[in-house]
Amino acid sequence: MLKDENIFSISFNDEDSYFLEDNILNSNLKYFCKSLIEEEREVLEKNIFKNKKELNKKVIVVFSENYMGIASILRNKYPEEEYFMIKSEDFDSQIKKILNVDLSTRNYNDLSKFDKGIEISHSPRIRNDIASIYYITDYDIGKTIVPIFRSYALNMDTFSSSEIFHDANDIKKLVDFENTYIPITKKMIENISKKQDSLIINEIEKTLIRDFLNY
Repeated sequence: MLKDENIFSISFNDEDSYFLEDNILNSNLKYFCKSLIEEEREVLEKNIFKNKKELNKKVIVVFSENYMGIASILRNKYPEEEYFMIKSEDFDSQIKKILNVDLSTRNYNDLSKFDKGIEISHSPRIRNDIASIYYITDYDIGKTIVPIFRSYALNMDTFSSSEIFHDANDIKKLVDFENTYIPITKKMIENISKKQDSLIINEIEKTLIRDFLNY
């Protein structure tokens, strides 16, 4: 049904009906007060912003153009944090600028000029005022930027919804998001790992439909 791109809906023609729309992940399901994606975002918001431990540090929200609306809502609620829209070009330069890696490199170059005869070991350092990084993007951009961020900020707490890997076609590709906190259940991961013939988003949708019908 999903492979044929048919709209799937269930209605009992009363005010308590539940609908599975063509965009199933954004449908309100009977065992959720809200859609799965909305539930994920609320869990993330609580963990990233409301339960923030290092109040003197900033949450860095990195989002792509398609998610400007979500980022705008967060910016209005948490204006003290920092927000960066990532463009689909020269990711490394953008990320260096966000993390102030370029500043670290310039300082190293300036220091090296004083005595060219001394060899100075240098590992680029990032800004020290970051509490965590929240990615709001899809797989196409996420699969590239997350490993780059991790290469500069190895031990940083990072977060994302499951949307960041929905368009991956193999669970092995989730290694790109290693150590990123994503609110998805163990059952969902197990179901995804059993299937290798479609996009991960399709397996998540099938799991939701099965749970919906068996509830």
